Amino acid sequence: RVIEEAGPFDAIVAHSLGALALTQRLGEVVSPAPRAAVLASLPPDLGYLLDSFLQLLGGDEAFAARVHARFTARFGRPASSFDSLSLAPQITTPLLLLHDRDDDITPVAHAERITPLLPHAALFLTQGFGHSGLLRDPAAVGAALGFLEGTLGSVPVRHARVTDPLAH
Repeated sequence: RVIEEAGPFDAIVAHSLGALALTQRLGEVVSPAPRAAVLASLPPDLGYLLDSFLQLLGGDEAFAARVHARFTARFGRPASSFDSLSLAPQITTPLLLLHDRDDDITPVAHAERITPLLPHAALFLTQGFGHSGLLRDPAAVGAALGFLEGTLGSVPVRHARVTDPLAH
C-alpha cells in the first residue's frame, strides 16, 4: 500500500523482506510503478525467511509447523507462496540486485537464480559484507547510485520514510 498511498516514486531501494515485498507488488503490476528499483539481499520467498527466523529462535519442527499454520490462517495462503521467482518474468521495472557472496541469511545462489528471470535486471555482487553490511559498502552504494542515475537521468530527491509497512 505504501506505493499507492505515498507514491508515485521514481525509485525504491529495498532490502531483504522489503525487497521481497516490492517484487510482490511489481509482479502484480502495481500502478504507479517506480521507474527503477534497487533490491538488496532478495530472498526467494517468505517461507524461506520465516524458516530462517524460526531457526534463529531455536524452535523445533512442531513449533515451526504451528507458526506456518498460523501464518496461513492469518493471510489465507502459505508463506512460501509469497515468492519472487514466479513473478520475476512479469516485472518490467528496471532493477539492480545487490547481493553479498557471504550473505549468511539469503545465499547468493538465490540472486544468481532470479536475475536471468527478470527482464530488465543486473546483478552487482560484493564479498565479505554479509546480509546487511553490503548496504555500507561504498562500491555497492556507488553501483546503486550509478544505476539510478543511468536509469533515471539523476538521483531522485523525493523520499518517504516508512516506519511500519505492515501497520494497516
